[in-house]
Amino acid sequence: MAKKTNEFPEEIDLTVFDWVTAGSNPQKEKPGCGGCHPGGGGMERDRDGLRYDRRLAEQPELAQSLDGDYRRSQWTRTGVIEADCFICHLPGYYFNERIRQLDRLNFKWAIVAATGIGRVTGSVRADETPEIIYNRRYFDDDGRIVLDLMSPPSSENCVSCHGIADLIKRGFSWNERLNHDVHNLHGLECVQCHPGNPEHNFAKGDENMSTVRDDLDDTMLTCRQCHMQGFMGAPRPDHTGIRPNHLDKLGCEVCHIPAVFRTAAQGLCVSTGKVRNYPRAGATRIGDRVRWQPDYRRDHSGVLKPVNYFQANLYTNQDKDGLYHPLFAREIQAAFKVMGKPGAEPLSDQPMIRAPDDIRRMLAALTDTLKGNRRFDDVRPRYHFQGKIYFLDHAGKLKETADDTWVTHEEGFNISHNVAPTRMALGANGCGDCHQRSTHVFESWIAQEIQSLGSEAAISLSGLSWRGRPLADYLKELHAHNSLKYYLVPGLFVLVFFMVVHRHACDRTQSWVVPGIWPVNLGVVKSLLIAIRWSCLFFLAFSGLVFFYNNMSLLFIFFSDMEKASLFHVAAGIVFMVAVGGVGVIDWLDPVRKDAARSADGLLSPAVPETRHVAEPSRGIRWRGHTISLETLMIGLLALTGGIMVFRGHLGLEIKYLVSACHALTAILFVAGTLAKAYHALTRRGSH
Repeated sequence: MAKKTNEFPEEIDLTVFDWVTAGSNPQKEKPGCGGCHPGGGGMERDRDGLRYDRRLAEQPELAQSLDGDYRRSQWTRTGVIEADCFICHLPGYYFNERIRQLDRLNFKWAIVAATGIGRVTGSVRADETPEIIYNRRYFDDDGRIVLDLMSPPSSENCVSCHGIADLIKRGFSWNERLNHDVHNLHGLECVQCHPGNPEHNFAKGDENMSTVRDDLDDTMLTCRQCHMQGFMGAPRPDHTGIRPNHLDKLGCEVCHIPAVFRTAAQGLCVSTGKVRNYPRAGATRIGDRVRWQPDYRRDHSGVLKPVNYFQANLYTNQDKDGLYHPLFAREIQAAFKVMGKPGAEPLSDQPMIRAPDDIRRMLAALTDTLKGNRRFDDVRPRYHFQGKIYFLDHAGKLKETADDTWVTHEEGFNISHNVAPTRMALGANGCGDCHQRSTHVFESWIAQEIQSLGSEAAISLSGLSWRGRPLADYLKELHAHNSLKYYLVPGLFVLVFFMVVHRHACDRTQSWVVPGIWPVNLGVVKSLLIAIRWSCLFFLAFSGLVFFYNNMSLLFIFFSDMEKASLFHVAAGIVFMVAVGGVGVIDWLDPVRKDAARSADGLLSPAVPETRHVAEPSRGIRWRGHTISLETLMIGLLALTGGIMVFRGHLGLEIKYLVSACHALTAILFVAGTLAKAYHALTRRGSH
C-alpha cells in the first residue's frame, strides 16, 4: 500500500483505489482485496478521515497528485464502499456478484447487486453510468426494504471469504463429502467456535503466519476445553490407550487431522509481477482432490501442531544502507518482459524462475530496468529463493549466499479444520500409526525435530556421528522398529531367567550364598532396609512395565494421573538406591560378613547365614583390586539414566530417546536376573 505522502511516482505501488480490485478474477470467482473486506474504514474514508468521493469532488487535482489515497483514482465516479453488513448477515448473499461489480469499478452499486435488491447494468470501467432495476419483492408497500437477516451468520457466509483463502493456506473446505470435518457433519456452525461481540470482535486461535488482531489470540475455546467439559454435547474422550505425555506434547490436531483431501499451496511465485500460488507436489492446481499429510512444528508453548509449510520467493534491491527493499509488482513485471520466456520447463508445483540461468537472466533484466529508479541510491537486485540470496557480481556472473532475512524463516499455516472422526485418527490402530518407518509422522516430525526443531537450550546429540553417519540416523533406525518392544520384555525375561537358573542349577560346586528372601538373623536396621529394597524393586518393576506398555488403564487405577505416577517412580527409585547403599555399607562394616559381601554376586544377593556360607567366585569387572558385579553395574546404570530422565525437559529429542531406551533395557535385564536368583534361592533352600 502506497504511503500517504510521496516525493516521486516510483514510491507509489498500490494506491487505496488500486488496492480494492488488486488480484480480482471474476471469471474464476476470485475476489480482489476489496472483495472480502466488507467496506467502511479505509474503503470509505481517507487517512485524514474524509470520504474519498466528497473530497475528490472538492479537490479534483488530487487525482494527479502523489497522494497515496487519490493518485489516478476515480472516486467521484465509482463512489465509495460503505460497510456491507449483508456479506455476513444475509442468507444467500451473492458474493460472486460483489466480485464482478467491484471489478467493473461499480463500487457503490456492489451492495445492491450482491444482495439481490436490484440488478445493476453498466460499468464505470467501461466508461458507462451504472443503472439499477430494483427487485420489488424485497420491498413492502411503503417502499421499505424487507430482508431476512441472520444473527449470528451462517457458515456459508463465512466461507464466501475464508473458503478460498484458507483453501490456499491449508487445504480447507466446508460442507464437503471428500474433505469432511466431524464438527461440520454434526451441524456446528463457524460462530459456535468463533463467537463475536457487538463490536464484531471474533474469538480466534493463534495463527503462526498472521499478525491480524493478535490481541484476540487464544480467545476461543480449545479442543480440550470443549471436549473435557462436554461443551455443547461434545464427547468426552478417555484416551485410555494414549500416554498422557503425548496429550501434553501433541496438539489434538496432530492425531485428529491425519490427512487433508484438498490441495493447499506450498509456495508463491512473483516472477511475472503477479502473485501465483503453486500447489503441493502431486497436484496441478490448488484445490485438486489429492490426499496429503500435514507437516509439523512446535508452537510458542512447545506443543506440536500440524501445519502447511509455505515457501516464498522474493525480489529485493539491496541499497547502499545494506537493507533489502522489496520490489514492487510493476518493477518485477517490467523486468520479466525484458527477460522473456524462461528456459526451464514450467511445472505447476514449482516457481517459474528456479534454474540458475533463468535466475541470472532475471537479475540482469532487473539491473537494466531499475536504472534511474529514484527509490534507490544503488541498484543491486537480489533474488531470495529456497534459503539463498542470488545476485550478480561485477562481471555479471551468478553468485549465491545464505539468506538470513525474514524470507527464509520457515513458518507454516496452522491446520485446525477438516477434523477426522475418531476411528480415522492416528493411534486408532495402535502405536504403529506413528511409530514405524512408513508413517508420515515418523518421517517428518522425527527428522525435523532432530535436525532443526529442538530448543536451542536443549542438550543435544545432533552433532555426534559414528562410522560417518550421524548418531540421530541410528536412533531413527531403532525407533523405526518400535513395535518390537511388545516382544522384547517377555523374550528377554525368559532368556535371562533361563540362563541364570540353568547356570546355578548346573554349577553345584560354586553355589550362591544360601539365602532367605526375608532377612533372618540380621540387625533391625538392615532388616528394614532389605524389606524396603525389595518393596521398592517390585513397585519399580510394576510402574516401569505400565510406562513401557502405555497401559493407561492400570496407570489411572493406581496413580490417577501420569504426573503422580512419574513422581512415585522417581521417589521409589531414590529410596531403592538409598536402601541398596545402606545394606552395602552395613555389610562392609560388619567384620563377620565383610568377606561374604565382597564375594557375593551383587548388591541384591540375599542375606548370608553365618553357618552356611559357601562363597563362589564373583563374576563382574575387576577395578583397583575389587570385583564390581554385573548387578552393581546395572544398578549404577539405572541410577544414572533415571537421574538424567528427571531433567528430560532440558534434553534434545534424540538424547531422551537414547537414555530412556537404555534405562528400560537395563531395568528389564536387572528385574529378570533378580527374580531368577530369588527363584533359584528358594528352590535350593527347599532341596536342603
